[in-house]
Amino acid sequence: RVVEAYHDVVTLKGDTTRGRKLFAKSCAPCHRLEEVGHVVGPDLAALANKTPAFFLTELLDPNRNVDSRYLQYLAIGGDGRAYSGLLASESANSITLKGQDGKQFELARGDIEQLQATGKSLMPEGLERDLSRQDLADVIALLSTSGAAPKSFAGNRPAVVAIQNQRLALLATNAAIY
Repeated sequence: RVVEAYHDVVTLKGDTTRGRKLFAKSCAPCHRLEEVGHVVGPDLAALANKTPAFFLTELLDPNRNVDSRYLQYLAIGGDGRAYSGLLASESANSITLKGQDGKQFELARGDIEQLQATGKSLMPEGLERDLSRQDLADVIALLSTSGAAPKSFAGNRPAVVAIQNQRLALLATNAAIY
């Protein structure tokens, strides 16, 4: 319902400069983009080719399409303390959870009373309570333009390809005449 209620956000013009400031405040504890933030959640630069509607859904309903690598785990230690985060690593003797700001908690298996996946994303729900419609549009504008630049190497110039295609077409025309 929230995604549907905010569907008009994708029609707003976003400001990437404002988006950067909002990202640093709201997203950087778990995401790294343009050298800002922590590597906990998915690489957002790899998603720059996604649509604004995709980003809106992911921001407002983070549990809809959660990847198993980003499921939140809850561990209760023998001392009663609760730990929450992504399952960063595990061995026969311990597990490591990674939480916000990249903080890691290594717990010995013998000290764990309970460990379970919550079935939900580590990303919190309810961003719409903290971000206005325009704020969301600004963050989406940033995410949509933050992909890696195309690789540059010799011969990777569209103008060269266009000229070569013209020459091939001319050769084909000449071959058909003879």
